[in-house]
Amino acid sequence: MAHQTKYRFFEDGSHGWLEVPRTEVEASGADISSYSYYHPGADKVYLEEDVDMWNFLRAAGKGSASIGATVRSSLLRRLPSYSSEVKA
Repeated sequence: MAHQTKYRFFEDGSHGWLEVPRTEVEASGADISSYSYYHPGADKVYLEEDVDMWNFLRAAGKGSASIGATVRSSLLRRLPSYSSEVKA
């Protein structure tokens, strides 16, 4: 399976999250906190921008050039946290 080279960045005016397929997050082995969200229907993880996003990018051997288009949305805050939904 080919991995994406650019990831969408979601922001709501006060915080941001990087959208990454769950399989890529897990394959990276990155330590992800409960501040990131998970969308079960899309099987995507929304990595919070302060720590989790950088943990993933570093673990996956990617840099800030992997951050693509920005999407303005606050809907992510309604999703379950990644750690409670997926890792439980």
